[in-house]
Amino acid sequence: MAREADAALQAKVLRIGFVCAFLLGTMFAIRLLAHGSRLPFVGFVCLLLGALVVFLLDERFWMILPATALMTIRLTRLHGSVAFFCAVACFAVFLVRIPFRRDAFGKLPRIVLFSLPLLCWVLSICVMNPPGFLIAGNSRIGARFYIIFAVGICLLFSFSRLRSSEDDCKLLYYLIFAGAIASFFHASWMHFFPSLEEQLDPESDAARYYLGGTLPILVLLLSRYRVHEFFLNSFRLFSALVVFCCILFSGKRADFGRMLLLPFVSSFLKKKDRFVMVCLAVVVGLVIGFLCSGQGVLFDLPKPVQRVLSVFPGKWDYRYERYGLNDDFRHELRLIGFDIIGRSPWLGRKGYAIDAETMGWVIGKKTMFEGHIYSGNWHNAWLSFAVDFGIPGFLFACLFIIAMLKEISVRLSRVEFGTWKHVCAIYYSVSIILQLAVSHVSGTSCTLFYYCALHFTMFLLVTNQDDGGVGKFAPVASGVRSHFEGSSGE
Repeated sequence: MAREADAALQAKVLRIGFVCAFLLGTMFAIRLLAHGSRLPFVGFVCLLLGALVVFLLDERFWMILPATALMTIRLTRLHGSVAFFCAVACFAVFLVRIPFRRDAFGKLPRIVLFSLPLLCWVLSICVMNPPGFLIAGNSRIGARFYIIFAVGICLLFSFSRLRSSEDDCKLLYYLIFAGAIASFFHASWMHFFPSLEEQLDPESDAARYYLGGTLPILVLLLSRYRVHEFFLNSFRLFSALVVFCCILFSGKRADFGRMLLLPFVSSFLKKKDRFVMVCLAVVVGLVIGFLCSGQGVLFDLPKPVQRVLSVFPGKWDYRYERYGLNDDFRHELRLIGFDIIGRSPWLGRKGYAIDAETMGWVIGKKTMFEGHIYSGNWHNAWLSFAVDFGIPGFLFACLFIIAMLKEISVRLSRVEFGTWKHVCAIYYSVSIILQLAVSHVSGTSCTLFYYCALHFTMFLLVTNQDDGGVGKFAPVASGVRSHFEGSSGE
């Protein structure tokens, strides 16, 4: 009894000590990276809440990683959201817990090794052409892109070794859903009150883009329920309509494309509802056809809706050309990218290093086209791999992505249908496939790799068996199985 009491006391002291160290470290990091006067306070409050969540979850500390991965709340200009800082914090917690051996590790999945060629190539180019930080006054900047890439690698090699139970996956699902709901309310707030966001110009339409962050709600629902079940429940149907309207009025064509592909990808992975998908495709086609043919004849659609539908033929109002109906700049960016590859096929533009003076001039002029060129935002993640790291970097990235998709297919076929593990596995699989489906029109090499590494890491975590391998999982007595019973075929 005395030993058990001492062990419990030691565990509590460890947790309290970690929280204190975590807070001190994050305060120092925020001070170091801050640009504005309010940022340290905001960062401290956010990470204080994150530390409390880590404290309460104890051995489930890794759940803070996917719970915030969907949130669009921006903390600094270094990366898009709070989620990235939580990912760094989770990896730090992982390192702290290793000496105490408080986690049950499985074997490192062999699939992770397929990322090593890309890792070695990127690292070698970084050494050849090292960048620095703008806030540190370096003449060559761009190190933040390597940091994003490195965090993805760290997550892949650390959290993919962990294991999860059915109860873990159930809690994980609701935590992700909570993050998606938080993202939805934040997107709504930023849409109606854009002047409260320092990074946005209140006179621009950029605030609408936040509405595209509501898509994960629909992904989560379709991961748990079959398509026809949306029409049997008023709440699910209402949620789907709200998400549809938000994305339609966001002006984000990539998110609209993901939304159209979502039910088909989900049904394909579940191998069910094929007939329902055919009927749904006909209905969606008729609705889009009516909107496109009626534009300028029967009615005038709002400009964000026109931008979303402008990929289809129609009588669009090109007075909104500045808003993005004309995508000539993407074509110009690709021509410049292919020119760089032609001049240096092996190394591309030698990584992410950017001349600080040139980049400062572009930012000062607020020239979007030139800004994309100098920052390496080619609006094509596949082209970005080749431009940033040459053709070998592109081939190594393809090797990792193909191996990842094959592993997803193998593991999904072995997870028991109707369990919480299967629901979470479907969610992460669908998220990866949808991101890859539109990566040819948006994204950069580091952000695509980070997104795939994060979601694939969680996919491996939820499909790892108790012995670290992969196998059949016993169905739970109570949970999501009731939603799938009696549906072995179409």
